[in-house]
Amino acid sequence: MIITLSAFTAPFASCILFPSFTTLVDHFHTTDTKVALTTTVFLLGLAVAPLWWSTLSQEYGRRPVLVFSFLLSTIAVIVCAVSNSLPLIIVFRLIEAIGCSSAQSVGAGVIGDIFTPIERGSALGWFYLGTLIGPMVAPIIGGAIQVWLGWRANLYFMAIFTCSTAMLTMLCLPETLVKPPTETKEKVQWHQVMSRDLFAPLPKLRLLAVPSIALTITYVSICFASLYCFNTTLPYAYSAPPYNFSAIEIGLCYISNCLGYAIGSVVGGK
Repeated sequence: MIITLSAFTAPFASCILFPSFTTLVDHFHTTDTKVALTTTVFLLGLAVAPLWWSTLSQEYGRRPVLVFSFLLSTIAVIVCAVSNSLPLIIVFRLIEAIGCSSAQSVGAGVIGDIFTPIERGSALGWFYLGTLIGPMVAPIIGGAIQVWLGWRANLYFMAIFTCSTAMLTMLCLPETLVKPPTETKEKVQWHQVMSRDLFAPLPKLRLLAVPSIALTITYVSICFASLYCFNTTLPYAYSAPPYNFSAIEIGLCYISNCLGYAIGSVVGGK
């Protein structure tokens, strides 16, 4: 449950501002394209950062990495909430994504730690339920908060949610990584540790040369690209004539997709 909630956080945060896009355009006197960058940079961080978090979790443990990364994300989203500069919001949305994206890879590592291979498919189906439902639920909640409290309240809500997840992880999630005992190693200098952690994910990119992995990633990439293209353009389509939907009504348009992804994730996992 905790890991699924953690995996829910980043996709949820990526989409919570969708119903507020037109409000942000008016507030900052800018264009739709620039406001959409708040989501574009978030997805960039969500795509790249898990490579490093998964490597760090192998070295330092699952729980410390999850707690640290989610606290980093909490600080970043608070900066976004108090900022009056759109470029500053865009930069810290990237940092927010880098933080809360850790659960996408580390969470799968936790599932691998505690379930046998024969049970892992079903467990991952429930785990990815958080990843898939997040983008669908976020506009519904974000639309309601936008109407009642304004667009900044969405970011404050996200800060509370992310921090609460970090506290829940710290208090209730046991460390699942069991490292085999090793012989006493020579003391490593701090600069060697930094270099090791900074470049550790790069050798793993060779896995992209394996055809079965490359084809699977390509297929899933197309699916997720379609999902986010749909999510991003829907608010603009339905807030304009002839629909003129409110933020809450736009959020409700995501319900059918949400149900579809919930069924697909659980059944597909089994």
